[in-house]
Amino acid sequence: GDADRLIYFFQDENNQFRLLDGDRFSVLFALFLSMKLKEAKLFDEVQMGVVQTAYANGSSTNYLFHSMVSFCWR
Repeated sequence: GDADRLIYFFQDENNQFRLLDGDRFSVLFALFLSMKLKEAKLFDEVQMGVVQTAYANGSSTNYLFHSMVSFCWR
């Protein structure tokens, strides 16, 4: 399945509405994996990438492209 079909929402400590969708899930998961690879001192030995579709949120694509992982556009 498509992770965009799962969404979570909550109010943060400032009482602001927050939405977590599939694009946010993929970014958070990639950040988590990269953090664990760094802790294991394997980050430089392993190539990690995130695959997104053309329907992905442009902000998440831009963040991934400019921050941390290799990128594959499908």
